[in-house]
Amino acid sequence: MPVERYNIVFAGELLGTSSAQQARQKLQALFKLDDARTAQLFSGQRVTVKRDVDLETAARYQDAFRAAGARAIIETASDLSESPTNVDHMSGSSTKADGDWGLAPPGAMLEEIEDRRPRISPDTSGLALVAGTNWSLEDCEPPPAPTAVPRTDHLTLEPAFEKQPKGSE
Repeated sequence: MPVERYNIVFAGELLGTSSAQQARQKLQALFKLDDARTAQLFSGQRVTVKRDVDLETAARYQDAFRAAGARAIIETASDLSESPTNVDHMSGSSTKADGDWGLAPPGAMLEEIEDRRPRISPDTSGLALVAGTNWSLEDCEPPPAPTAVPRTDHLTLEPAFEKQPKGSE
């Protein structure tokens, strides 16, 4: 099965948290771009920033754009004869280029997907709380908390009575 590859596209769209100048400066510093490339990136046209990368790399690029205050789009890198699927991880939506997919209206009932995977029951027969067979639930209780010992290093003892020299009585 072939591994899906993705393109990262930027169309100059900014997030509400950043101004255009801040986003330009952050992206220019992050990707070490000169002024001409930065101007091309913010031209308002769709610019493919990176082509043919795996999903993890595409997500890292998208996170970098998000941190700079800009919105990057991840698209599948399929050939043009197929209608590509656009995956936008920021909005969590997936759309098909021919328009026959979309989001359900708010409050609409969605059909449930049947999970056909086999149930996995781990083997727990080798696990034990305590060693041996002769035990009770009291053996599972945590040990008592240690009693705090007061600090006494700053205390001194004074003699109860003073010794009198011999023969002074």
